[in-house]
Amino acid sequence: SAMQTEPDWPALGQTVLAQYERRDPEALRAFGEDQHRRGVDVHLFAGDDDLLGHPIPPHLQRYLPQLLAADAPLVLKAGDWQWLGSLPLVTARGEHLKLVALRAPRPPRERRTLFLLSQLVTSVLVIGVLGMLVARSLARPIAGLQQVVRRMADGDLTARTADGIAARRDEIGALARDFDHMAARTETLVRQQRTVLQDVSHELRSPLARLHILLELARQGANADAQAQLQRAEGEITRLDELIGEVLDLSRMEAALPGMALQPLSLSDLLHRLVDSHGIEAEARQLRLQLRLRATPGVQGDAALLLRALGNVLGNAIKFSPAGAAIDISLDAAQGQARVTVRDHGPGVPEGNLATLFQPFYRGDNAALAEGHGLGLAIAQRVIGAHGGSISAANAESGGLCVEIRLPLVG
Repeated sequence: SAMQTEPDWPALGQTVLAQYERRDPEALRAFGEDQHRRGVDVHLFAGDDDLLGHPIPPHLQRYLPQLLAADAPLVLKAGDWQWLGSLPLVTARGEHLKLVALRAPRPPRERRTLFLLSQLVTSVLVIGVLGMLVARSLARPIAGLQQVVRRMADGDLTARTADGIAARRDEIGALARDFDHMAARTETLVRQQRTVLQDVSHELRSPLARLHILLELARQGANADAQAQLQRAEGEITRLDELIGEVLDLSRMEAALPGMALQPLSLSDLLHRLVDSHGIEAEARQLRLQLRLRATPGVQGDAALLLRALGNVLGNAIKFSPAGAAIDISLDAAQGQARVTVRDHGPGVPEGNLATLFQPFYRGDNAALAEGHGLGLAIAQRVIGAHGGSISAANAESGGLCVEIRLPLVG
């Protein structure tokens, strides 16, 4: 390499002399620093003064008197790939100068520093590559687990991890197998619960139907006093039949919404139909249904199911509103969502009970004010959730309950 060959002393002398002739001390020192970086320590003496002003290395200090005393060019080989040179120079003005230079391998410390630096860079690269490979080997199965967990959280009880993840022999594989076992157990328990609920509900409806027939036969030959009691019994049976029907509906909706056919719908049209269908009930209770359409957004959904959910919310407001009050129904759209609010002027709900308002069979402290089974809002929540929306309730500032329904807009 260039570090292992003898310098071209005449060429070096001419270069140094040309730099000196420019009469620019700063440029001359910069030249010396550049030569030092190239592995040559250059010194230019005028008498005993070093015009470059660089420290003289120990290798050169030892031979410096001999080199300065030489009247002719002198080259010494002090070791392997180490040369010392002395060259007399004469400027254009007749000045006598002496070029003294040392070409030697880099000091052991400098070589060691370069070696350590190269080792450090290599180690960083290797660690970076290995870290990237390890991260990728961990990120992919974790992402797969995350997708399966989200599917199960959305109601897909058949969600299981991929075979490749479960077959791993590390902690991630063990976690995947434990998750699959938990998911299978959960699916079995939930399906058994739903099956028992549906079977019991179906079994109860058969004797209820027979009771209806027996009551009708008994009423045909009963006196006036018995007629009243039989009428009351029939009302209780009808109420029990309705409760069983709602339990069955809720059970089906927890598994999957039956017959759900999504299509573009106009929420304003649905709300007009809703007000028309509940108008007679509202008039009977001396209530006013006030519909305000601030927008006419479209949504993707099942018209029958959405009407049922909205009807449950409006029916709940009608039950708890005092005579002569108004029920406000409004529609607007913002941030990619349609918003329907149903606000009544009834007693509202205690703040501590708002979180449980949509749980099945919850009727709260106001249960005595109206008939019901506590399933209407739970069914509404299932329907709205199946459409990718949300439903919430809050007490209005001036009294009453405000239920807010949000649904994603089409597109």
